Amino acid sequence: MRKKLLLVLNIITLSVGVIGCQSNHTENETVKSEEETVNKGMEEFAGKKFSGGDGSVICFKEDESFAWYQSEDCQDDNYYSGAYEIYLAEEAVNYIVNDLSEYGITREELDNYFALNQEDDFYKMENYCCMVLHNDVIKIDGEVMNLEANTSYYMGFYADGYFDAANMQTGNYSLFTVVASES
Repeated sequence: MRKKLLLVLNIITLSVGVIGCQSNHTENETVKSEEETVNKGMEEFAGKKFSGGDGSVICFKEDESFAWYQSEDCQDDNYYSGAYEIYLAEEAVNYIVNDLSEYGITREELDNYFALNQEDDFYKMENYCCMVLHNDVIKIDGEVMNLEANTSYYMGFYADGYFDAANMQTGNYSLFTVVASES
C-alpha cells in the first residue's frame, strides 16, 4: 500500500498540475489560530463546484456539506452527500502523517518529496492538499441509503482552481477543476 501511494505521488508529479492544503493542530495552538487555519482550507473550496473529469460534479457548500453527483445534468439522483474537511499546506502534511498514519506516509518522505520538487511551483508543500469526504448518504436509482463510517480521503495539490489528487484508499487519480461558484 505504501509503495502504491508513493507511486501515486510520482504520477501526480508527472501530470500537468495543481496545488493546495491544510490539517491537524498541536495542543499549543490557540483556538483562534486553529479556526483560522481550518477556515483557510475550507474557504478555498466552500461555495465552489468542481468537475470530476468524468461527467461528475462535486458541490462544496458554505455550510461545510457537499454533494457529489454522477452527472451535472441530474442532481436529484445518483449522488453521495455529507460533510467535508479541507486541509492545506503544513496542516495537510500533519493530518496525513498523524491522523491517517495507517497509510504509512511519513513526514520524512513528504519532506524529501517537496525537496525534490522545490523548483516546481505546483508540487510544493504550500499547495499540498487533503480533502476528507464524510459520505453520509448515497442515492442510487431513487433509493436513499444512510452510510455509516464511510469516509474518503484524497491527497494531492491544489492551486488556481485545480485539485490534482489521488484517492488514498483506492489509488485512483482525479483532476478536479472548478467550473462554477455556487450562489
